[in-house]
Amino acid sequence: MADPSSSIPAMVTEEFVKTVIERDTGQAGIKVEDFTCERGTDGGENFATLIFRLAVRFGCEGQEVQTRSFLCKFPPVQPGHLEITRATQSFDREMYFYNHIVPLMSKNDRILPDVPKCVLAEPSAIIMRDLKAEGFKLPNKFRGLQSHELDVVMRTYARFHALGLKVVTEDAEVSSQELLKHFAFGNVPGFSDFVRQSLRNLVWLLPEDLGRKVEKYIGAHGGGPERFEEVFRRPGKLTGLTHLDSWCYNMLFKYEDERATEMRILDLQLLSLGNPIRDLVNIFYCSVDSTVRVTMEKHLKSYHETLLASTKELDLSLDYPYPTFYQDFLSLREFGFLQAAMVVPIFLSQDIPDMEKEDLTMERFGDVHGASIDSEDLVKQRLLDVVREMVKGGVI
Repeated sequence: MADPSSSIPAMVTEEFVKTVIERDTGQAGIKVEDFTCERGTDGGENFATLIFRLAVRFGCEGQEVQTRSFLCKFPPVQPGHLEITRATQSFDREMYFYNHIVPLMSKNDRILPDVPKCVLAEPSAIIMRDLKAEGFKLPNKFRGLQSHELDVVMRTYARFHALGLKVVTEDAEVSSQELLKHFAFGNVPGFSDFVRQSLRNLVWLLPEDLGRKVEKYIGAHGGGPERFEEVFRRPGKLTGLTHLDSWCYNMLFKYEDERATEMRILDLQLLSLGNPIRDLVNIFYCSVDSTVRVTMEKHLKSYHETLLASTKELDLSLDYPYPTFYQDFLSLREFGFLQAAMVVPIFLSQDIPDMEKEDLTMERFGDVHGASIDSEDLVKQRLLDVVREMVKGGVI
């Protein structure tokens, strides 16, 4: 098969680019001087869509020529990759977020969602401002999120969750939206086998005593897939909107003197209704190493304080004392364990193939997972630390 991701998508014509600029500026009569469109991510940065970076020079009568950069997300074209996207409804979820939820979140003038400005969201493309052109950067995924980055992450997600709670509380259409209730991976071909394989791979790398505990866990829960969905749906005190894809490469930061000062949340392609604490366990067990995780309770308290302050600012009554919040977090650590077992070997692989050039299937993910666990010392240490914490905490 020819490599369809290596060339500019056919829809990126001068007329399309003109439409993007007119949507972004709110002006008609735009003249496109020139534009370039090229791959927007490296292998391992994105697994769901085809991403291109669009740079445009344009003018309007009586104005100087300007330059603007956009990130363009297109549905995959390879058959296996496209099948996963359709099964998870990931493109539909992100479209729904930008077209319906962001306007609801933006009704207030006090707290706005920390997400990229979206110019266009339709079945053929999602176009948003290129935050890297505005000085935002990806964190170091191999080092993991540092404490100064977590300070910003907790505040950002607390505000995002507060906005989600307000939308779900006040908008019946969102709170009953079947798209957001649907378990994203329930219909993905090969997902159940991938969960089982991930847990078996984990047993292989662990010391014998810990391996036996994980084997016992696997045996008690039918291999893992059904348990994953059960834990995913585990309720807490709150029902709101969850990002659910909250690993560190879906975060862009601005830094001053090498310290994070602000952040934007990316890739709302797994957006779901449910317990927002899922985002927090995902962050701490998939994107933070054990040396930083010792500060977790400090960061959880910061999140909780910001959540209460934000809901108050949004005129939303929230009876959610810290002990209740902390118990919600503890009850979902198992979700963090399962997520880490599945995704850490893929996220941290040094030799991950370019998933935008190869056809993406769960079987291919399984190959990457196994190779990473077999050869990557950082992956082994991260997973070993997570399992030790889960055993100590009585999760497994």
